[in-house]
Amino acid sequence: MRKYLLHVLIISFVFLVPTIIHSAEEEKDRLLVVPLKAQKGIDQEEAILLTDILSVEIHRSGKFTILNRDDMKAILDEKEFEAVMGCDKDNICLLQNVEKLAVNKIIAGNIGKLGGKYLISIRMINEDGENELMEKETCDCAISDLDKTMEKVAYNFLKYMGGYAAQEGSIIVESKPKGAKIYLDGDYIGTTPDSIRRIVPGTYKIEVKMDGYKVWTKSVDVKSSEEIRILAKFEQDKSESYTDLVTGIEFVFVKGGCFNMGDTFGDGESYESAYGKMGEAPIHEVCVDDFYIGKYEVTQEQWENIMGNNPSKFKNGSNFPVEMVSWDDVQDFLIRLFIITEQNYRLPTEAEWEYAARSGGKREKFAGFSNENELYRYANFCDTNCGYGDEYHQRTESQNDGYGDSSPIGNYKPNGLGIYDMIGNVWEWCSDWYGMDYYKNSPRNNPKGASSGSSRVIRGGGWDFGPWYARTSYRDSIEPDVRDPVIGFRIATRLAQADVDLYKISKLLGHKDIKMTQRYSHHCPDSLRDGVEILEVGYNLTTMGEKECSKSL
Repeated sequence: MRKYLLHVLIISFVFLVPTIIHSAEEEKDRLLVVPLKAQKGIDQEEAILLTDILSVEIHRSGKFTILNRDDMKAILDEKEFEAVMGCDKDNICLLQNVEKLAVNKIIAGNIGKLGGKYLISIRMINEDGENELMEKETCDCAISDLDKTMEKVAYNFLKYMGGYAAQEGSIIVESKPKGAKIYLDGDYIGTTPDSIRRIVPGTYKIEVKMDGYKVWTKSVDVKSSEEIRILAKFEQDKSESYTDLVTGIEFVFVKGGCFNMGDTFGDGESYESAYGKMGEAPIHEVCVDDFYIGKYEVTQEQWENIMGNNPSKFKNGSNFPVEMVSWDDVQDFLIRLFIITEQNYRLPTEAEWEYAARSGGKREKFAGFSNENELYRYANFCDTNCGYGDEYHQRTESQNDGYGDSSPIGNYKPNGLGIYDMIGNVWEWCSDWYGMDYYKNSPRNNPKGASSGSSRVIRGGGWDFGPWYARTSYRDSIEPDVRDPVIGFRIATRLAQADVDLYKISKLLGHKDIKMTQRYSHHCPDSLRDGVEILEVGYNLTTMGEKECSKSL
């Protein structure tokens, strides 16, 4: 930071030396820029260097003569100079030497750190000692990025004082999602949202780049004094997988297609008489669109980073799957995830889950393979280490996966798409309501499960169940409010930005915890109030419309 600001200071000296020479052709207003007072989190030397950036930006307008710290020192005697430098928020103190300095206005202020953000408070004082203009800016950034904040402050002052150069324009660049890199004619400018100020009229190429997305490009014609605002809406680069920049959750791209969903090996029929029919038949063709799915099950660390707690029974490490989370709990997680990432993550549908587990719809009994004797290489299931020995759990004595309960994510071989733990470890919630006979009436394209029910689908088997339950076609279900140490989840998305007004959500809930909407919405998933849909996370999460739903809130 010091090296960077030193370069700016040298540049400022080059620009400012000529300003003390009065122009015979044009009488300019004289501004005294007093060094900002350093508060907590920043030292005075850095505050002085940032003040010089402010001076340079105001000087560039060509409308003002700037007097800075060195000018004051040259004009005032030592006692007078120290008095000005010692003034804090006392405007009268600052005005004591106005006549001697021959200035029209004074710019002064403070800079410090409040929490994790830098706070800059600057005021312009007129000849009567009044605060003619006050500006406050915050920057949740590194100190090396404060130069842009100072440029923004200078820009606002110049607009007020009429010193903004008429021949220059500006571009404000935003993007969904935020945090993308901005390039102007190939030169890196900053990250969104950001503004490009003082641009000479002309045509410019704007590029906005973010990992996992196609480069967004636009040609912009900048006119004199024009402020252009552009919003970069990304299209996903579906040729590769990606990592969410906010949460660190990794995703695998799954190319859509059609497959025969259900018990294609005929294994389910052998247990239907003993344990009840689980609805793996009839085999039916299903087609799903492109989507992304979590490379791993959501971990305890990822859950805690979003929710602030770790409900898991087996707290064996941060990279173990989170468990003891109900379907309802997962919806709370997804809402908070949306607020943080502005991305519409959700649970996979049952069809998407099976398609991804079978390496893109291939005929695979397990996730990536069909030989049951190889199961210990791919999954954590109920084997010689498992504490359950009854017939129902189907413990097998012929294999050993190394764990008696949950295991770290990615500990076994992935399936054909590079997805880990699709079978075993923990059962995984799907978005669908469970319907035992749903396969008889399932739509062909992107089925989303039964329209209602009392339980939600879980898939994949877990560490407490044997090979039969680890088959990719096996279906099971449980009530959405149940928490169990063998049930977790992974998330999916189409990476389509949800068009959501968070202010409406906050206003709707009376600033209550946003999870209250989700907590009861599974009782009335299709109801609306005021016709405002909030967002969709695996099912239709809407504002409440029916009386019983309103009472729930």
